[in-house]
Amino acid sequence: MKSLKTRLIVVIALLVTLCTAVLTIGSYLRMKAQIENDLSNEIRSVASSYNAVLSNWIQVNTSLVDSLSKGLTEGNDLQASLKMVSRGGNFLSVYLGQPDKTFTNFPANPPPAGYDPTVRP
Repeated sequence: MKSLKTRLIVVIALLVTLCTAVLTIGSYLRMKAQIENDLSNEIRSVASSYNAVLSNWIQVNTSLVDSLSKGLTEGNDLQASLKMVSRGGNFLSVYLGQPDKTFTNFPANPPPAGYDPTVRP
């Protein structure tokens, strides 16, 4: 590295390499932050959508159970009320266990012998 030309080439190459490295790292960090921000916003949006759907589902099914409760206290037929709730809520099965250990379900499917609907595992 005795000549001025060689020294200038080496200095310019180092400066170009340094500038390239700084720009690359800066771009990487900026893009990483932007991607993390976008993903966070997307996750919040999806969670909010699922929250709305779940809240609506809970509200509808709570209304169905309240309706069933009111109907039964008014003396409506238990099997017909369970059938109505099953079809209204699009449930595969609806059942009621009572304190006197009787078990009623729709569609009718007898429980195993000795089943106690007032005790859950």
